[in-house]
Amino acid sequence: MTGQSETLRAFVALAFAQEAQSALVLASTDLQRASWAEFVRWSPPENLHLTLHFLGDIPLTGVAPLMEALDTGMRDVAAFDCALDGLALFPDAARPRAIVGRVTEEPLIASLAGAVGEAVAGLGHEREARRFRPHITLGRLRRGALRELSLTAELERASVPVDEVVLYRSTLASSGSSYEVLGRVPLGPVREA
Repeated sequence: MTGQSETLRAFVALAFAQEAQSALVLASTDLQRASWAEFVRWSPPENLHLTLHFLGDIPLTGVAPLMEALDTGMRDVAAFDCALDGLALFPDAARPRAIVGRVTEEPLIASLAGAVGEAVAGLGHEREARRFRPHITLGRLRRGALRELSLTAELERASVPVDEVVLYRSTLASSGSSYEVLGRVPLGPVREA
């Protein structure tokens, strides 16, 4: 076996139910009609997700322990709802690198990302050093792209139930990345207010 086949590239993320997925695809399709759209590498609909923790290359034998750690770590994290909340340039309009969808309930999602980071830290994965900023990447600006972009499309507000985290495998190719679900871990029950 070569080193390539013994590892895989992985991350933990939120996937989207049909209503939110459709709203994201509609906004992306509208944006792709803009005069500057050729300067953006657009995410295919099946790749839309919200990354909670990037793991990088992990051994194939590390998948089962990761799933166990996530299962244990997510038991006390209550499910919650958030919503799609508009489009933005990321990290900001002055130096955009991506066009993203925003979500509500940022503190709850940041707390969930922290719980995921805590769960995987026990297996030796580093915690994210940067401040967590939840977003859904619709497209990445190509090097040398226009910096004056007008986001004229609307992102329809859609409910996003956050009731599980998903462990993905990422395969890089010249045509773009493809993602495969390795496992799903449910969050704990919704807490009554």
